[in-house]
Amino acid sequence: MRKFCIATFNILFLSLVGIMGVDAREYTREDIQESLASTISIWQGTAPEGTQFNFTAVGNDLALKSTFNGQEYISHFVISDGVITFTSDRSSVTNDDEFLKSTFDNFNITFLLVGLLRMYDDETKESVKDVVVNDSLSMENFTLDRDGLTATLINSDIKEITLENGAVLKTEGFIRSIQIDFNHPNFIKFVLDNDGSLIFGSQKKVPTLNLKDVTSNSITLEIGNTEVGKNCSIYKKEENGEFTLLYTGVCSNQYTDTEVKPDTTYTYKVLTEDAVESVPKSAITPPLEEVPTPPAETKVPSLNLTDIKMDSITVHFSNVDQSKTCHLYRGREHDPFALIKTLPCSEVYVDREVYANTLYHYKVEVDGLMSEPKSAKTLPKIIEPIPENPKTGILTYTLAIITLIIACIGGLQILGKNRLFKKL
Repeated sequence: MRKFCIATFNILFLSLVGIMGVDAREYTREDIQESLASTISIWQGTAPEGTQFNFTAVGNDLALKSTFNGQEYISHFVISDGVITFTSDRSSVTNDDEFLKSTFDNFNITFLLVGLLRMYDDETKESVKDVVVNDSLSMENFTLDRDGLTATLINSDIKEITLENGAVLKTEGFIRSIQIDFNHPNFIKFVLDNDGSLIFGSQKKVPTLNLKDVTSNSITLEIGNTEVGKNCSIYKKEENGEFTLLYTGVCSNQYTDTEVKPDTTYTYKVLTEDAVESVPKSAITPPLEEVPTPPAETKVPSLNLTDIKMDSITVHFSNVDQSKTCHLYRGREHDPFALIKTLPCSEVYVDREVYANTLYHYKVEVDGLMSEPKSAKTLPKIIEPIPENPKTGILTYTLAIITLIIACIGGLQILGKNRLFKKL
């Protein structure tokens, strides 16, 4: 019975341990220093190439130092009761020197956050995996009690500077003051989720904008990184004019502007309902392409030969403009072609200078275009035939004449016997 009770207790204990979350251990400033020391040799971060990081710790003071181009930038942090505090000696950024110093403060703070990130062990990470950090996209909304983090920002009209070596430094904001409770589960989850990055200012989604399919009568806008269901406004300006509202409605992935002119520069930007604006993008529409006039249909002249006789051939022109001039060529038998007549294409030509029973070839030329040759052979010459004698021949005619003479003599003899005829 005792063994059974012990076994039952063990089972219940193990079950409770499985149900209960793993408590993270409390980290100390010595843990932070140890993690920073191991981070120095492997971390370059977002600082310009060649930047070196180091730190010194004296009591509660932790001095993080970044060295670039021979210049040291030191940021002092105070660690007290598990909270790290930093306060900048600048309240504003008005020139390049202040911009540079504040930027390296940001680099030092990022170096610290990466050190904290590497400090947390697997048990700690497991203990916060289900933590939901409120307003994790807006650092300004964090509170030390609720989230383990508070911060204030420095206003700056300068957004970027170019160093002597050509490197460009950009920032979204500078830290004026910050307090970090590095044992707070919400802060641990926050720094784990952001890989040691600190989000400056309101990190609402910044819409992206690309212009594609740019033609002489339309431009397509490709919009990204917007929140589903929220509204967007698209603004447009022509050449050096002012931005005017083009569209307002639910954010979509694509919008096509058809109110454009050829050979014109247009600039667009997108503004979300959260007042976050995209980077403006410009495009030039191509010039209007002139539609080429199709070439006139080429007419190749042709001709026809009719009324082919023994002494003439009639030539007709076709597939020609009646207002044009036709140049008629003729060749005989195997002789070469020669120009025989130039006349309006509207006329019909009768060639009477031909021989009977002879082959002639014709072709016509109009505006440099020559027709295919056409050929015809004149009829042979016709000779009138001599009538043939009847089958009785010459004998028949002779007998007829003799008969006629005899008849005349006989008639005269009869008349001679007539008294009346005698009186005459």
